Amino acid sequence: MDQYMEFLRKALPLADRMTWNEEDLRQVCAHALSVREKSGWDVPDDIFLPFVLFPRVNNEDLVHYQEPICAALRERIRGMDMAGAILEVNRWCFEMATYASTDNRTANPLTVIRRGFGRCGEESVLLTSALRSCGIPARQVYVPFWSHCDDNHAWVEAWADGTWHYLGACEPELTLDSGWFTAAASKAMLVHTRAYGILPRGERSECREGGAYVLNRTAAYAETRLATVHVTRHGACAPGARIVFEVANMGAFRPICRKETDSEGKADILTGLGTLHVHATDGEHYVMGTLEGTVNELHLDLEDAPRHDFLFTQHPPMETRLQPTGFPEDVIGAHEAWMAQAEKARQAKFAVEQGTDPLIASARGNRDVIARFLDGDRDKRALLESLREKDLVDVTEDVLYDALETALPFKDRYPYEVWAESVLCPRVAQEMLRPVRTSLPKMTDARAVWAYVSSFECSDMQPKAAVPDLAAVCRERVCSDFVRDILFVAICRASGIAARLDPVTGEKTVWESGYRPFLPGREKDALLVLENRTQQTLSGDVHYSVSVLEEGGFRPLDLTDSIPEGGCLRVPVHAGTYRVMTCLRCSDGSVSGTCREVIVQPGASQTVPLVFPDSGNHPEALRVPLPSLGGALPQGQSAIVAVLAPRQEPTEHFLNELLEAGDELSGSGIAVRLIVQKEKDLDNEKVLQAAREIRDTKVLTGVDQEVLVRWRELLHAGEMRLPLAVAVDREGRGLFAFTNYHVGSVRELIRIIREEEKGQNG
Repeated sequence: MDQYMEFLRKALPLADRMTWNEEDLRQVCAHALSVREKSGWDVPDDIFLPFVLFPRVNNEDLVHYQEPICAALRERIRGMDMAGAILEVNRWCFEMATYASTDNRTANPLTVIRRGFGRCGEESVLLTSALRSCGIPARQVYVPFWSHCDDNHAWVEAWADGTWHYLGACEPELTLDSGWFTAAASKAMLVHTRAYGILPRGERSECREGGAYVLNRTAAYAETRLATVHVTRHGACAPGARIVFEVANMGAFRPICRKETDSEGKADILTGLGTLHVHATDGEHYVMGTLEGTVNELHLDLEDAPRHDFLFTQHPPMETRLQPTGFPEDVIGAHEAWMAQAEKARQAKFAVEQGTDPLIASARGNRDVIARFLDGDRDKRALLESLREKDLVDVTEDVLYDALETALPFKDRYPYEVWAESVLCPRVAQEMLRPVRTSLPKMTDARAVWAYVSSFECSDMQPKAAVPDLAAVCRERVCSDFVRDILFVAICRASGIAARLDPVTGEKTVWESGYRPFLPGREKDALLVLENRTQQTLSGDVHYSVSVLEEGGFRPLDLTDSIPEGGCLRVPVHAGTYRVMTCLRCSDGSVSGTCREVIVQPGASQTVPLVFPDSGNHPEALRVPLPSLGGALPQGQSAIVAVLAPRQEPTEHFLNELLEAGDELSGSGIAVRLIVQKEKDLDNEKVLQAAREIRDTKVLTGVDQEVLVRWRELLHAGEMRLPLAVAVDREGRGLFAFTNYHVGSVRELIRIIREEEKGQNG
């Protein structure tokens, strides 16, 4: 026991060590050692320590999930081998939760169960935690940002008898090493996981973050290269330079890995075979470069002038893997029938009566707590409405009354809405809500608060979003810059001082007839005006972004605003240097973009037109002859052929786009063929609406799965999550295909068909 306790003391991030006491660690060790002994599975220590014993998966708040989850699974997996147990645990996780988009705070596994859903990062936290609670080594695997689409993804690797296998969390398959993302992962630039406290044998550690080794798993999913960056200053090697490896995603260059150059000024990374953007800085000077395709070497000199205004193109790696198939229809049918039953049972578990208060309904498995607190009082409702929806699922009565009772004496000091948002509300950033206000020191003004928290020792508390108990921070007088800002706001509110972190910049602000930066000299005294000169509405973090230059690197501002055609967005900013980017995601997943660097002077207004490169980056039509697929190919007519999974989100989005383009399609001469794989889906409301409203639309079923797999191979469309949507020419040749979620896919398919018809007509 002692050696395992000592491992946790050393391996846990500082935030966790401050929050958990010795008894917490003893409880974790006792459970892990017990299941290790009872299971009989032979798991070596370099696997057991970071991937069974260790209680943290990513940046979720720590809770004692091990025993309650293990108790629910113990009998279900009794007598199974490790591979069978992994599959069964994932089935249980699907019964507990499914996918839904949520905010960025990562819920712990018990909250995910209480809520019944979570984003992929939370689903994978649940599955990883469930497997570890049963003694099965598991780890969350992440693609920080895809290269081929504007998103990221997380899944799980589980260890069975000496081998790591992958699986989609809460997405049960019939076998290991299977998932809708198989093909997508082969197009990843980086796939990584984390191991705290110990580097497992045979693993490549790309870097260290806090106490964690960042393990590079890309080669398990994709073709790779070892790329090396050489950084110099006036031709001499530059050790200690900061390197950021980036991909264009969500309208900006997003980091996938951060490193420092070694004594020879070098840094390398094992990465996929696509475009990799590289940013190097010494904190004052910076320079950028690009590694394309199979290019393995890049030389950058910090004294070279950086590129201020430039165009760029980013190519994703080629798809190299396809989702495995091969199960008999009756086996697949039984599996899908079980999934439908499990989905129905989960929905029934969280069903509420019509007319239930929305706050109570949103609380899901925490309804009793919210119902007891919500008794018609205006201030209590204001408190609950100040929280995020996810908070309602795991907030406790202690937290609610702690916030309410400390805020009530200051109710008349501010306008009611300001008081509710910036005094009453206990949520500051992404921290776990705890009843700490009564134990925090009380101050007379914000300057005193800042002087107090600034006296604390500064220390890294990776992972960033894992915020310790703020009372423990005050006791230990140690925190990171991120935690210091949260603590500043929390003490201000506990003292009756209206404060918050700016939603765009994250700066500390206090209310003085309006929210104003607390620190002197940080007033937003300048204006950046973004001018939309395109023929469409532009969305922040999709089509454009604004980043500010800080210590040699660019930090994106939180801008999600939409700018209508011909409109402008006025962004108050501090004087400084900014990068304005536009990105056009093309149908083959590549990105064409522009970067413009602007200097905004104090008190000045700077207008920047949002322009895009010429859209000549569209892919060549494939023109591959397609085998017959149950009448889906009309004779002598171009068509959009889509294989659907009605009621699943990517298909629902595709059908919405199809209906929006209905008038255009009806007058285009393009046939539409919608293929559903189950008879019951022939009655789907949106499918029927499309068939009713769009001319020359037919709905088919009963497709040959082997032929469908051949279509995927020919069209390089191996990602298995439906829909599979294909542009087909008059000769029955496949021109291009989209899979999964892809904004604008219908109009892009129409464009591809029209371009092909234009070429055929001369």
